[in-house]
Amino acid sequence: MTRCSFVLMTRDRANFLPGAFAQLREQKGKDDEVVVTGYLPDDATYLGVKDNKAIVDKLLHVRADSGAEAVNAAKGL
Repeated sequence: MTRCSFVLMTRDRANFLPGAFAQLREQKGKDDEVVVTGYLPDDATYLGVKDNKAIVDKLLHVRADSGAEAVNAAKGL
């Protein structure tokens, strides 16, 4: 059972990904998950996500315009 879901909204935030993934590596427990939303193959975030794919549990190809939309997409709402 998942204890905690870290939802990372990546749209237009490629420059923040290295720091975000570094923090997630430190904070993620064995029962936690990392969900990346807003990722699109033509987006600049592609390389940031690709370089950290080992920590990513779910990758949602959705366009989220806000943090709330990203969380709802991650939860399947």
